[in-house]
Amino acid sequence: MSYFLPWDEVNPYRPEFAAIVRDSDPYRLTQLAWDHANKTDTINRLLACDIKLYLPGDLLPKVDITTMAVSLEARNRLLDQHLMKWAASLPGDLKVNHGITKYLFKKALEPWLPSNLIHRNRMGFEIPRDEWLRGPLQPMVHDLLCSSDTRIATYLEPEKVSRWVTSHEQYGNARARVWALLMLELWHRVVQEVRV
Repeated sequence: MSYFLPWDEVNPYRPEFAAIVRDSDPYRLTQLAWDHANKTDTINRLLACDIKLYLPGDLLPKVDITTMAVSLEARNRLLDQHLMKWAASLPGDLKVNHGITKYLFKKALEPWLPSNLIHRNRMGFEIPRDEWLRGPLQPMVHDLLCSSDTRIATYLEPEKVSRWVTSHEQYGNARARVWALLMLELWHRVVQEVRV
């Protein structure tokens, strides 16, 4: 929900911007989803948060963008509203059982699919951000985030941004933040400036 947390040692905001966002709470939506699912067990509450936030805010857009890039229309049959409603009514231990996720779903598939396919490790949608940021994108990151004309300097302290860039180059420990800052800078340069 946020790359810069209130308890972080290094707050990147300029004082004027910090005053503007002082009362914003990046976890408010998560708290609302968590509170809304208060009549069920912990696993189902966590899944409710994922369904409300992570699915529409991350996973579904990724699938849509990826499939549309090659002129495909994807449909996920497991997101059928009746199936989702039924699955939401099941107890959490049928979904996660002794560390096995999708427990009931995997049990239902065992008669038809090989065990090594059902129980293989997750693959996810992760892009190779670290390799890109410390490899082919490194000059661009420096040009955009560490230059005197960086657009995000209007609300972020440039020396703190430069420190994260340098730290990530040396230790690979700030990829999510550097990536987010790079995307924000590119948004300023491409989208915002086109509108002006």
